[in-house]
Amino acid sequence: MEERYTRQEAVIGRDGQKKLGQSKVVVIGLGATGSATVEMLARAGVGDILLIDRDCVEPSNLSRQTLYAEQDIGKEKALAARERLKQINSLIKITALAVSLDAGNITSVLKSQIDLIFDCTDNLETRFLLNEFCRKNKISAVFCGVAGMKGFILPVGGDYCFNCVFMYAKEALTCSGEGILGATVHLAASLQVKEGLDILLEKKEGKLIRFDLEREEIEKINVKKNPACLVCRGQ
Repeated sequence: MEERYTRQEAVIGRDGQKKLGQSKVVVIGLGATGSATVEMLARAGVGDILLIDRDCVEPSNLSRQTLYAEQDIGKEKALAARERLKQINSLIKITALAVSLDAGNITSVLKSQIDLIFDCTDNLETRFLLNEFCRKNKISAVFCGVAGMKGFILPVGGDYCFNCVFMYAKEALTCSGEGILGATVHLAASLQVKEGLDILLEKKEGKLIRFDLEREEIEKINVKKNPACLVCRGQ
């Protein structure tokens, strides 16, 4: 299938495509944004993808989680996603873990060499935990949150971390609390994947991206290390 990536190679080059094929990424959370994100990564030819999610597919998921179909209802999302992604791209390695990531297992679950982590979770506890792990182990990550028609994307791995920006946040954006539009999900996933591919291809350092789909507004914000950040202190 040499022609599979020809259109993409016209943009990122053959060396870039080869680099994606040699990359290992982790997608944590396979709900609305996560399922869209991981499908784009698989189609892009990222060579090794680890999927992590503890939940099962529910009927209410199908309006926006396009990786799943009616026959997947009741199945664990990680396993259903793996089977679908194998049908999309049989040339890449896909591993699925139907577990909840927490302080007790994060080191053992994420023990292998990882190039990039995509956070698609919907709670701050997991995000702060993941941020500390990434900072400690010098792993880059792209955080993403959506609700209603708004969302944010934050790539980290350089001077600042997730805690530098959101240390005073009280609750995460969630679609269960505010609802969600499918178009919001796919805009967020597209931006998250773009930022992630830039990191894998070593193109540039990202910025905090905030968008409001209802107003058709996208804002990019320069982020700096926060002197009050306890995670970054001493680094």
